[in-house]
Amino acid sequence: MDPQSAPSQETSTNKLSLPIAIVVAGALIAGAIYLSKGNTAVAPTLTNDQPAIAITIAPVTPDDHFIGNPEAPITLIEFSDLECPYCKTFHATMKTLMDEFGKNGKLAWVYRHFPLVQLHPKAVRESFAVECVNELSNKTATWNFINKLFEITPSNNQLEEAALLSTAEALGVNKTALLACMDSEKYKEKIDRQINEAIAAGGRGTPHSALILREEVTEETEQILKQKAALLGAADIVQVGPTRKLVTLSGALPIDFLRDVINTLVK
Repeated sequence: MDPQSAPSQETSTNKLSLPIAIVVAGALIAGAIYLSKGNTAVAPTLTNDQPAIAITIAPVTPDDHFIGNPEAPITLIEFSDLECPYCKTFHATMKTLMDEFGKNGKLAWVYRHFPLVQLHPKAVRESFAVECVNELSNKTATWNFINKLFEITPSNNQLEEAALLSTAEALGVNKTALLACMDSEKYKEKIDRQINEAIAAGGRGTPHSALILREEVTEETEQILKQKAALLGAADIVQVGPTRKLVTLSGALPIDFLRDVINTLVK
């Protein structure tokens, strides 16, 4: 799959937030969130009198953190917060799924930033660190850095910056250059954009996933997915876009459920 050829937009609705995700009810409901030094500007909240927000997904581009087969039938975009404990669990699940499905070319993985700035202000700087490691090193080091941060963080805004820096240094990144890059906030616009992309993709909490598909989802398959989700007590965690090449999933879902979703979508 040429990243530029990935579906650029889908529309659906998202109604449910799960206890297996960190949710910000007021902050992430409508419009966008913008990062700024020392404060956060939040768009108005959605009321019961307002229509549900359409789901859209930005295309995968070479600027994304992408691993796996470019021709995979499923590309899962993980919108994540490095200080979210549920994201920590989900990220480990994704590593296992990539071992199972990525090696045979069925699944590709994209990591995008979705720091919940009101709950986890440290996650914003950690997102800057990821982008700076990517600039100062290479794709492999960037993924290793993300993986390691999820391994070592206590979550809930408790990772010390010294541990962040030593992790990057162990991967061969110069600490002085990394700090200068992080302090410049040069990747603020990219992270702002990805927060807005997460919201546009239906994200109301973390983690949030968007599955870009090469084949359309049939109505029969959609019903199967909904039935599987209903067994978890939450059929609306699965949303399918009208052009039927996007499926969104909310929360740090159980690995067996995710295996079922992948196997159902890839016959």
